[in-house]
Amino acid sequence: MIDIHSHILPGVDDGASSMKESLHMLSMARRQGITDVFATSHYSKAFPNRDPEKLRRLRDELMSRANRPVKGPDGKIKRRQPIRIWTGQEIFYSNSVIRLLEEGRLLTLADSNYVLVEFMPSVPYSEICTAVRNLSRAGYAPVVAHAERYRCLRKGKRVEELIDLEALIQMNYRSVSGDWKDSTARWCKDNLKKRNIHFMGTDMHNIGNRMPDTKEAMSWMRKHLDSTYLRQITKENALRIAEGKIIKYRGVKMGNTHDDDEVEIDLRELFYALKKHILVILAAILAGAVIAGAATKLLMTPVYSATSTMLVLTKETTLSSLADLQIGTQLTKDYNILITSRTVLQDVVDELNLDMTYKELKECITVENPSDTRLLSVTAIDKDPEMAKKIADTLAKTSADFIGDKMEVTPPKIIEEGEVPTIQTSPSTKKNVLIGALAGLVLSAGIIILLTLMDDTIKSEEDIENYLGLTTLASIPDRKDYITGKGSRNSSKAAQKKKKKKRRKK
Repeated sequence: MIDIHSHILPGVDDGASSMKESLHMLSMARRQGITDVFATSHYSKAFPNRDPEKLRRLRDELMSRANRPVKGPDGKIKRRQPIRIWTGQEIFYSNSVIRLLEEGRLLTLADSNYVLVEFMPSVPYSEICTAVRNLSRAGYAPVVAHAERYRCLRKGKRVEELIDLEALIQMNYRSVSGDWKDSTARWCKDNLKKRNIHFMGTDMHNIGNRMPDTKEAMSWMRKHLDSTYLRQITKENALRIAEGKIIKYRGVKMGNTHDDDEVEIDLRELFYALKKHILVILAAILAGAVIAGAATKLLMTPVYSATSTMLVLTKETTLSSLADLQIGTQLTKDYNILITSRTVLQDVVDELNLDMTYKELKECITVENPSDTRLLSVTAIDKDPEMAKKIADTLAKTSADFIGDKMEVTPPKIIEEGEVPTIQTSPSTKKNVLIGALAGLVLSAGIIILLTLMDDTIKSEEDIENYLGLTTLASIPDRKDYITGKGSRNSSKAAQKKKKKKRRKK
C-alpha cells in the first residue's frame, strides 16, 4: 500500500513533534502493509512551509533512519522492510498558490505536476471549482485532499462534476469507518462504490488520536470493492504519480471490468418505476385485502373466550392484617400453577366429557393475576361459545375444590362466573385485511423493483455513459408526432386544407 497523505516530517506542522514520533508512525504504517509514504506537510497561514529544501532534507534523514537495520531479540542485526518516502505538501488553496508553485517555493507530489490541495470544511462549491480550473489551466493536476470534509460536495453529483473538471479525489481511511448512522461514512462508502475516489490516505499526524489506521476501512473495502479498483486507489495510482505517469480522471470507470458483479442502484429510477406502476400497486393492495378478508370469513374457524374470576382468601372473614395480605399474595402465585395442573385439567375433561386430552385443554386455558390483587382470572377458549363458558366455570370450581382439599386452606371463592361470548376472539378480520393489503403492497413493489433492476436496455444518454463507458456526442429527438399527425408539419398541412375548404365554400 502507498499512503499519499501524511504528516510525518517532524516539527514542521501539527504532525509529528519529533523524529522519534515520526519513526514510530512509520513503524505503525509498515505493520499495516504500507511500503511508500508521501510526506505532505501543511502549507497554510498557520504553517508557512515555503522552504522545499528543508523539507527534502528532513525527508532524507527520516527515510535513512527508518530503513536502518535493527538488532533482534537474539542480538542479530536484521533488515526491516524498506519504506520509501516521497516529497509533497498539503497546500491550502489561495490566489497566491499557483505563483508559489511556479517559483518552486511549494512542493508538488513527488516533484510531478500533481498537487495535493485542501480547503476550509465550509468552502462553497464554486470556490473548489475555481481552484480546480485555475490549477488545471496552469498545467497542474489538482488532487482534492480528504474530500469527505467538504459538505458542499455531498449535494447531487458534485464529485462527478469535479472529476469532469479533471480533479482527482483523495479520501481518508478513517472516514470510511462507521456504521449506517454515520453520514460521513455512508457518503464515503457510496462514492467508493461509484468509483469516484482515486486515492486513499491515512492523513496521520501523531501516535495518539490521529495515528495511521487502515484496518477497518480495508476490511470493508475488500468486501465491497473489486480487487482491481482497490489496488488502484491504495497503491497503483499513487505509484503512477511517483513514476511520472498519467492517471485516469474518470474515477467512475476505474477498475470497472465486464465481470464486475456489483450492481449500481439508482433510487430515483426505482421511485419513478413505482410511480409509473402505481395503479398496479393499488390493485395488488386491494386484491390482497379482499383475499385476506375472504379467507378469514370462509376458511378460518372463529374462536370464542369466556372468563371466570376467583378471589384468594386466607380466612372465611375479610382480610385485615398486613400479614394476611402478604400470605394471600403468595397463595395467589401458588394457585396460579395449581389451576393448570394435570389432576385439575383431567377432572374437567372427564366431567365435561371433552374430546381432548388434558394437554390439549391446557393450551386453551389462560390464568391471569392482575397486578397488586388477589384475583385470579381463568379464561377458556373454544369454537363453541357455550362450551367456552362451561370450561371456564368448571375449571374454576374444580380447581377451588382441589385447592381446598389438598392444601387444607380456605378455597378461593368464585366471585364471577363466565358469560357466553357473543363476539369472537379470533381471527380478527380487520387485522387480517390490513396484513393482506400490506402483503399485496410488498409483493407488487418487490416484483416491479426486481424487473426494473433486471432491465439492462439502454434508454437514455446517461445509460450509454454508465453502462458502456462512452460519451454521447449527439442525440436524435423522438419525432413520433410526425407519424401520428400531432407534429407541427402535419398541423400546418391540416390548417392549409381547412383554408382551401373555406375558399371553395365562398
